[in-house]
Amino acid sequence: MVSARILAALAITALVQALPLQPKGAVQSGPGFTAIQPGSYFVEFYGEPAGSNCDREHAAFAEQTRMAGLVVNTRNSFKRLFNGVAIDLPDTGCLEQIASLPMVKRTWPMQMRTRS
Repeated sequence: MVSARILAALAITALVQALPLQPKGAVQSGPGFTAIQPGSYFVEFYGEPAGSNCDREHAAFAEQTRMAGLVVNTRNSFKRLFNGVAIDLPDTGCLEQIASLPMVKRTWPMQMRTRS
C-alpha cells in the first residue's frame, strides 16, 4: 500500500511541474534548474490528506490568519493527496507567524522547474 507521504510528495511534484515555467520576479536558486517564486509558499497541515479534519484545518488557517491581521492570498487549497495550501504573501516577514500556527506542520518556498 502506498503511504500518504509518498502520495503527498508525488502531488507536490506534479503541482510544481504544472505551474508556470518562468514566473515574473523568480530568483534562480541553482544553475538554471530551479527558480524560487518570491513570496509564494506551500503550507502543509498536520491532518492526513482526505481525512475528516481537512475542512476544519483549512477553515481554521483562514480564520487565524485573518484574526492575526496577516494578508494571505490563497492560490490553491489541497485536501486529497496533500493537506495544505499554496499561498502568496505580500509581506514575507509574516511567514514565521504562519509557521507557528497550531495546524501548520511545515512551510517551504514554491519552486518552479525550468526546462532546458
